[in-house]
Amino acid sequence: MDNDDSRGTFVEDLLLTSAFLVKGVVEGKTQRLSRVLEHGVNPFLSVRNALKIDLQRGDRARFPQLLVGMDQLVLAHEYVDFSRDDFYRSGGDRDQAMIQALVTGPVALTLTGYAARRDLETSFENRHFMVMERPRIELNPPCPEVSGEILADLPYVIINRARISCFYGVTPEGAEDQSPPR
Repeated sequence: MDNDDSRGTFVEDLLLTSAFLVKGVVEGKTQRLSRVLEHGVNPFLSVRNALKIDLQRGDRARFPQLLVGMDQLVLAHEYVDFSRDDFYRSGGDRDQAMIQALVTGPVALTLTGYAARRDLETSFENRHFMVMERPRIELNPPCPEVSGEILADLPYVIINRARISCFYGVTPEGAEDQSPPR
């Protein structure tokens, strides 16, 4: 059953740790995934009808229910029907900068995309997650089973700030400013 709020219809969720990609439905979610992650008190997310892909070997396994440790979560994405989301259709937060974030682990990740400038401030410590729009996600070593099929062309991801080793601003090639094109 799809969940619904005034912003869109929840369809499916994607969770990425430094070892696994999990795709399924986060159980008990009655609001946007970013809020569930930011305000969650449970150390595990319960995912129903889960597909788990090992990032090192590419092995796939299906589970009726899978628990994912919140402390292991690198990023998440919520597949949502945004047809009724006025904020999303209007272009969202325009005060953004292009950044590159590096995540270490069994599989290293390089995330490049646009983030709200307020999320880049070190004084913004009371938030554990931040949103990156138009992300380009690179895995090292590469995992073709995940990179091409699942991680390409995501409109945004929700990043666990605690899992970022470092991030810095980058200038888009051929651009004079760092505003995201809309």
